[in-house]
Amino acid sequence: MESGAVDGFVATLVGAWLRAFHRPEWIGFDQARAAAASGAIIISNHGSGIDPFLLQLPFRRRIRWMMAREQMLSGLSEVWEHLEVLPVTYGPEDAASFREALRHVQGGGLLGIFPEAGIARPPREIRPFLAGASLLVARSRVPVIVCWIENAPYASSALRTLFKPARVTVHCLGVVDFKRERNPEVITNRLRGMIQEASGWPLNDAPLEGRGRRERIAPHGRDAGSPPMPAVRIGR
Repeated sequence: MESGAVDGFVATLVGAWLRAFHRPEWIGFDQARAAAASGAIIISNHGSGIDPFLLQLPFRRRIRWMMAREQMLSGLSEVWEHLEVLPVTYGPEDAASFREALRHVQGGGLLGIFPEAGIARPPREIRPFLAGASLLVARSRVPVIVCWIENAPYASSALRTLFKPARVTVHCLGVVDFKRERNPEVITNRLRGMIQEASGWPLNDAPLEGRGRRERIAPHGRDAGSPPMPAVRIGR
């Protein structure tokens, strides 16, 4: 899946908007762009509704996102279809999206995941990562592009973040190879630790509201049922 002329035009408009209101700067993305030439997974903290746009702009290839089904407004169904968004519900029914995500990255595509499974509230802290993200990394064996979004606008809704001035910095913390690692817990700790070390933000081990304890991982990285998958959350 490559970006076409329409995507390029929209990206130009979105980029102009972000630069006017949020003055973003991207640091350390040369290695990430090289890794993105083939299959890769992009992992990042999630603090704002504009985060998917901030992560898309450094790349010429389109990122395919995992998104909470409850946030996929029915009136925008053609948009979700065009973007090939992978809907998730954080339950056993996500097996199909998990398989499609695996097929996508192993076929050379880019996949975007916010493993906290929602916008961190309060901001400037790191919530637990859903195990499904690390299980996907272990299964896919593709490079992981780890990012930290700093100073993203924080507001009560995604719409308000569009108009809230900020000075955002998007850091690429590195491209990590997990081909020899099969334990999702080890992968989770490494990814979460990279973002915590770079940001200096505290770890908050309480799951985000609405996540509960619907995920579980069997020993040695085997999934117990269908692992819940993290996603873009553009609403509250």
